[in-house]
Amino acid sequence: MRNLKGLKRGEWIDRTGEIYGRLTILGDAEPYRGAKRLLRRVRCRCECGNECIIYLSQLKPWRVSSCGCYQSDKAKTHGMSKTRTYRIWWGMLNRGLGNLSQKNYKDKGIGVCERWRVFENFLEDMGERPFPKATIERVDNLKGYSPDNCVWASFAEQARNKCTNHKVRYKGKPYCVTDLASMLGVSNGALTYRIRHGLPLDGGKHRYVIDVDGVRMTLSSACKVFGIRYQTVMLRVKKGCSIADALRTPVRNQASSNALPRIEVVATPPPCPTRRSKSGT
Repeated sequence: MRNLKGLKRGEWIDRTGEIYGRLTILGDAEPYRGAKRLLRRVRCRCECGNECIIYLSQLKPWRVSSCGCYQSDKAKTHGMSKTRTYRIWWGMLNRGLGNLSQKNYKDKGIGVCERWRVFENFLEDMGERPFPKATIERVDNLKGYSPDNCVWASFAEQARNKCTNHKVRYKGKPYCVTDLASMLGVSNGALTYRIRHGLPLDGGKHRYVIDVDGVRMTLSSACKVFGIRYQTVMLRVKKGCSIADALRTPVRNQASSNALPRIEVVATPPPCPTRRSKSGT
C-alpha cells in the first residue's frame, strides 16, 4: 500500500475539512524541504480559535491533537494560582490546618470549614478582593474561618479587631484607642496619657497633672483657678521654678492671697529622649 502522506506535491490528496481531535484542516501550508523529500504541512484551526501550522504526519485519528491548549487545560483547574486571592486562601488554609502559627490558631481551636478547603468554594463564597489591599478577616476572633464569620477588610480594620487591643469605654460604648483618639482629635499618646492618669478623655491638651486641694486637673485648668496665664507658668518653669511656686507667685500688679490651696504635682511629661551619635557614644 502506498504511503499517501509521502506523495509528491502534485499528488497530495486534499485534506481540507478533516478533523483530528481539536484541529480542523483549513488547507496546505508551505512544505518543509527535508534532505531527501518534502514534508507536508497543513494550516489548522483549533477549537479555542487559534490557528497553527503542523506536519500532516503528526495528525492521528486516535490522538487528541490541538494547538497546545489541551495540555494547559488538562493541567489547569482554576487558573488563579498566581493571584493574590489564591495566596490569601492558601495562607488561611495553612493557618487553619496548623502548618503556620499553630499556637495562635490550631491550638486555640481556630480551623477552616470543610467547604473552604477547596479554593473554588472559597472563591464562590467570598469572590475576588474588592480592593487591592483587602485581606480575609474573622469577625469573631474566637471562631474559625467560615462563610458566616469572614469578610474582606483592610489592614487598619484588621489591626483594630485584634484580641490584644485595649478597648476604652466612652459614653457607654467601647472604642479602640486609635479610633477614639481620631474621633476626639488628639494623638494616641495624649489619649493614653489621659487614661493612665484618670483625666477626662475629651479634655484639652495638657502636659502636667496637678492636684489642687484633692481635685485632679490639668495645668491649664489650674492656671484658670489661680488666675494666671499658662504661658507665664511655663516660662517660669523653664527658668527653673517649680510648678507649685510658679502657680503661687502672683503676677505684676496682682495682690497675693494668704489662703492658697494645696498644690501637688501628680504627673509630669516624660523627658525627651537623647539622641546618640552614629559612633554609639
